[in-house]
Amino acid sequence: MGERATPAGEFFRWRPAGVGRRAIPCPRCEGARTPVRLLENLLEALCARCGRNLALERARVVEREEGPAALGERLLALGAIEDTDLPVEGLDALLARGALRRDLRLTLDLDLEARAFAYGAAPLRELVLPEEVERALEDRRARGGVLNELLRERALERLGASLRSVGVEVGLPALTSASEVDPACRRALPPRALEVYRAVPVRREADALVVAAWDPLDDEVISDLEALVEGPVHTILATSDALGQALADLGIRPLGDDPPPPELDARDAAGPLDLALPFEGILLEALEEGAAEVLVEPRAGRGSLRFRVKGELRKERSVGPEVASALADRLEELAIGPIQGGPVQGPPKVRQGRARCEVSGLPVTLDFRILHTPLGPAVALELEGEEERPPAGLSHLGLTLDALAAFEAVLARGTGIIVVAGPRRGGKTEAYHAVLERATRIGGAVVSVERRPRRDLPGVTLLELDQAAALRDALLHPVPDWLGVDDGADEAARLITDVALAGGAAVVTVTAPDARTALLRLELAGIPAELARTHVRAVLARRVVPLICPRCRVACQQAKAPTRRLRLDPALLERLPRWVGLGCPACADQGTRGVLALAELVRPGPEGLVPVADSAPLVARALELVRQGDAPVEALADLLAGAGPGGLPA
Repeated sequence: MGERATPAGEFFRWRPAGVGRRAIPCPRCEGARTPVRLLENLLEALCARCGRNLALERARVVEREEGPAALGERLLALGAIEDTDLPVEGLDALLARGALRRDLRLTLDLDLEARAFAYGAAPLRELVLPEEVERALEDRRARGGVLNELLRERALERLGASLRSVGVEVGLPALTSASEVDPACRRALPPRALEVYRAVPVRREADALVVAAWDPLDDEVISDLEALVEGPVHTILATSDALGQALADLGIRPLGDDPPPPELDARDAAGPLDLALPFEGILLEALEEGAAEVLVEPRAGRGSLRFRVKGELRKERSVGPEVASALADRLEELAIGPIQGGPVQGPPKVRQGRARCEVSGLPVTLDFRILHTPLGPAVALELEGEEERPPAGLSHLGLTLDALAAFEAVLARGTGIIVVAGPRRGGKTEAYHAVLERATRIGGAVVSVERRPRRDLPGVTLLELDQAAALRDALLHPVPDWLGVDDGADEAARLITDVALAGGAAVVTVTAPDARTALLRLELAGIPAELARTHVRAVLARRVVPLICPRCRVACQQAKAPTRRLRLDPALLERLPRWVGLGCPACADQGTRGVLALAELVRPGPEGLVPVADSAPLVARALELVRQGDAPVEALADLLAGAGPGGLPA
């Protein structure tokens, strides 16, 4: 089994560039070769000289010299396209319809029985074991990071162990005796590098330095060595005895057969975060990560910084003990208006406020909560960018066309109570603004009462909740045609009731996972159940979930841990495929691309909630998205927890 005989070797015409590295020539740069490392994406490899895509340039050469049919056969053998994409009309046609695979990785196959090895190419989903996906997901929850990079680390660890165990037997280049070291290369690396990296310079091949290392697949070690020698470095295997003896001959103390010390893996260390400007630095990182919340909590002698990204709480790193205090002081300087919950005697109380600042030219508004503890202040931030964009219309709420037409008909009546329900960060405020924007078009006086005003809507009188409480009598004389209450049903229940009974329309948002719970929440706020049954015209239950990137998603096995953590029926979980996004250039290595909106429209009836215009239930829509691989099961766990054996609400 030789690497030149593999479809990838024949297609790319590479040459050896070290263990786990091949050099691919560029057809446009007179054969200039660019090294590609193990598990790197061959279809995204760029020429180091001209920056062109090496795979596409090579494919154009094959198409020009051998024709589209031969190109299709080669790409099919390589694994870059599916058999359904044949016959191939041309490379441009493949690219136009997105048929060319984007996750083809350089791999190494070892054959112990044949005592041989060969390089090839395969999709990443065929290289990563399901249990490695589960471990990478746990690592991502614990310390953050990009999922495909964590999977790459896992796969490299497995391949590195295979190389060390059978690499010499199958014929990979290796240092088997200390006498093989060229005396002329003894001083090619400084003593400190020999001690830290446990790497021995063996010889020179053309312009590259050949180095024997414990783990020849460690990209970081290779990169550091190339920076030290200011040139290319090829790594090879080394037996434990030969590596130890060669290091001893160079004056380096032995470490036995153990792998390098943890000093090399400093990227995993949870050291304190050193920021000259903690507040601006943390906010900038949160915006880059797409975080909605930032938590800084005190620990003994240090602090803990965590982000909540798309509903998932991640422990990122440790920070210095002074960071939380600096954040608290800075927030009080930037606070807009008075801070609620000032310092009092006795047990500490939470101080709440709102602040506005600018981070790298981007205006950001945030709510903050500060709790003073014996270990120091604990700070929680909720971020909301102040991008000037028009509010989403009713057509963006996630309703079907029939349900949307029925909802517009309900709004056109201009009477009764319209309830907008959704979980926290579920898009209910966006739907609330869309309804009020339509109310201004229908006509009449429109008043919006909000606990935290977020957006100015033309034609809408905006009041804060405490102002509305003080002006309650003035608001009801005369009664407004439309009254909106966002996140204040408990305090404004009397206003909502009076407007609805007087013939006006009231729009109220409620934090609830579904329509049934939303009506119960209204009853707890003080609106009688009988009044809700007769005057609630529609309940719009809505939420947004992350969309798994369709280019890099992969199905993995369900584990027992998510069953307990998500509290799902094991029988239901076994029937649901679990999809995760590995990360690719199309989704900026995030694994997700935007969000999906789910919506359900119902109204109270004599025997319970009745769907409006055959609106699909949220549970059914959630099951459909999970089965299709469009949404992660974790984002819809609370809905799926109520699904029975048949996939419908229990």
